[in-house]
Amino acid sequence: MPAPQTLASLDLDAAIIVAYGLILPADFLAIPRRGCLNIHASLLPRWRGAAPIHAALLAGDAQTGITIMQMDAGLDTGPMLLDAAIPITEADTAATLHDRLAPLGAGLLLRALTENPTPQPQTGPSTYAPKLTRADAAIDWSAPAATIERRIRAFAPWPGTEFALHTATGKTEIIKIHAAHLIHHPTQSPPGTVLDDRLTIACGTDAIRPTLLQRPGRTPLEAADFLRGYPIPVGTILA
Repeated sequence: MPAPQTLASLDLDAAIIVAYGLILPADFLAIPRRGCLNIHASLLPRWRGAAPIHAALLAGDAQTGITIMQMDAGLDTGPMLLDAAIPITEADTAATLHDRLAPLGAGLLLRALTENPTPQPQTGPSTYAPKLTRADAAIDWSAPAATIERRIRAFAPWPGTEFALHTATGKTEIIKIHAAHLIHHPTQSPPGTVLDDRLTIACGTDAIRPTLLQRPGRTPLEAADFLRGYPIPVGTILA
């Protein structure tokens, strides 16, 4: 971030902030004549914070969008200039949703420069989307399969989703899941149990079937190719 005196020397009408991840000080925000505008990837106030795209997918939201917001001293609490919504599909990942939102944000920004800001709604859901870490990649098999499937899409490509496989030789290998199908499959097997030779995996409720997997240092493979070279026996319990 430039020093306030450097920004002031530019004699700016407005400053545009995108995916910065930190709260800017009030003296910085006040320098441009029209303030600092933020392209935020959520229909505010639905998801405030660092990871709104991931949060919308994790929650199973039917739609998300872009809000052009005039920044204030709070965390994504400033008044809004424009917003626009798009549907979230069952095939969307964080990467595909990001790529659909990006041009929407650019178009809105040009229009927003002529708009007057209005306060964010005081009613409706206002939720914080915390910053993700590498530790978020671990799968909790006791969660419902629908939750895990959304997690796989929400965390693609980063931080990803992964499980630990304890091999017969006593080694532990971390396997990444890049894509999976939700399988409605009631089972009494413990969560994390491999149910068949297609790698259907029991969850807290129902099951998932990975379709794209990756071993450490290897190329991602379709599930059938992965299992031909690296079979995981039925009954294996994944961690």
